[in-house]
Amino acid sequence: MTPQHGPGAESLLNCRQLTQRGIAAMEQNDWETAEKSLEAAVASCDIDPESRRHYAESLWHRGDRIGATRQLDDAIKLSPDDATLYVRLAEMRLEMNQLGRASLLADEAVDRAPDSAAVWALRGRIKHRAGLTDEALGQYHRALSLAPSDPDILLEIADLYAELGQPRRALANLHSLAALYPPGEAPAAVLARTGLAYQALGREEDAAARLAEASNRPDATAQMYAQLAELQLASGRLADARQTASAGLARFPQHPDAMRTVQRVDAESASAPTGSLR
Repeated sequence: MTPQHGPGAESLLNCRQLTQRGIAAMEQNDWETAEKSLEAAVASCDIDPESRRHYAESLWHRGDRIGATRQLDDAIKLSPDDATLYVRLAEMRLEMNQLGRASLLADEAVDRAPDSAAVWALRGRIKHRAGLTDEALGQYHRALSLAPSDPDILLEIADLYAELGQPRRALANLHSLAALYPPGEAPAAVLARTGLAYQALGREEDAAARLAEASNRPDATAQMYAQLAELQLASGRLADARQTASAGLARFPQHPDAMRTVQRVDAESASAPTGSLR
């Protein structure tokens, strides 16, 4: 049978070429070019869900929430069995604090992909945001059973246990998470959370060691220096806290957390009895 090359086929080919150009621009962080290419892709063939999926991302990046969600709504109409479209739209609705709409979309996603860890993790985030922590844990653990080595799911479970005041369970998940990385390569976020879990368990030396390790990583944040300095202050180690605060300010000179930490340490130092600094 001879393939047809009518206007429809030409439009679809042009759409896909423009979509690929837009994706490449996004990967280069050239969002203006990406949006223009993807807008043209949608205009050239308005029945292609993939062009709308990526166009939505470019609009979302620019802050056009309504435009982005409208594109995904249209993509779902064109491809109603694609669970990933429901997941992404639910994530957007969740970020917009539209919990009810996000929950309905997550339900649609799980109907289409019941074995997807991403879908169950999304349901966990929605339940968590709604304050339904027990239900959130159930959803997260279902996700983890489908993807036991997923670092994002392990981290979300650890954070929820920490929030619930269960540092031992948080620590167990953090240890499982750290084991996924080569020795010495766990992300700073994992190390810092491990330090806070140790602190909650009263293991101050272990806590300080992990927070110090986190602060020395390339992906450290100003908050990690602040957390370490606070721990050192609580332990009466004012000199160490001053050194940590100064290091944090040197690395993040304009960050509010870094500036507040220096002020906090200076205030503690000023009120400390003579000879108490160590």
